[in-house]
Amino acid sequence: MTNDDGREMINETNLRALIRSTRKEQRLSLQKVADLSSVGKSTIGNYETGKTGMSDRSLSRVVAALGIKKEQLGGRVLPRTEVKTTWNKEEVSFAIRIAIRLSRLTPVQLRAIEAMLDVFEAE
Repeated sequence: MTNDDGREMINETNLRALIRSTRKEQRLSLQKVADLSSVGKSTIGNYETGKTGMSDRSLSRVVAALGIKKEQLGGRVLPRTEVKTTWNKEEVSFAIRIAIRLSRLTPVQLRAIEAMLDVFEAE
């Protein structure tokens, strides 16, 4: 299928693969993408594996959360969406405390924390 300017549009199978590979490349768990996109973890997982479809609105949220560019979609048009980026007062306070503490760590300590985070994010 082609779009209005003659470019080949990405098909469903390739879109599923693009979402999964992008998520894996970024080392994001299904839960993290679900949190970023406000789309259910099982919805994303089932879509990636081809068990179910996903609404264009949900696809748009997942694509935005993963930072997939419009050009990668081959002209497929998804509704514009905003990924939730608002934090409550406690979350902001916690993030500031963490940032201050991280700024005081040595490079070796930072690498150790990154390795630990990789373990938590792996599924």
